[in-house]
Amino acid sequence: MAVALLWLNCIGFFVIDPTIFGIVGVGWIIGLIAMLSTGKRERSATQPLIFTAGGFGIASDETTDASRTLQSWSEVNCFNLTRIGAKWYRLRIGNAKDPERIHTDGQLRSVKFEAGVRCDDDQANRVRDTITHHLRHYSYPPAA
Repeated sequence: MAVALLWLNCIGFFVIDPTIFGIVGVGWIIGLIAMLSTGKRERSATQPLIFTAGGFGIASDETTDASRTLQSWSEVNCFNLTRIGAKWYRLRIGNAKDPERIHTDGQLRSVKFEAGVRCDDDQANRVRDTITHHLRHYSYPPAA
């Protein structure tokens, strides 16, 4: 009985004085925003990129079959490696508007793979050289 009276008094308190209800609601919203903004994000995880003669992709611990995680070089003919921050690059691999030749930097018609890459300028140049080499030697049609 006492619990029911306490519950009714709490409801009555919030109904009678909406200012308290508003303050408590704003407190809940501020607390939720604080928890979401300070929590560890999944985006902070790192996964290595793989570039092989058979394809490219991200090394995933969840799958054991490498053929499911790798995209084939024969499906793409273009890539973009664009600097978006002091140590961040956006890597996009896909098909160019002109399918007759290999593009090392151009507009993509369709994107097969996109990732954010944290690296410095020297590492970005190595990534660019590696992808260019693989596109020229393993994609279809082969480069002249």
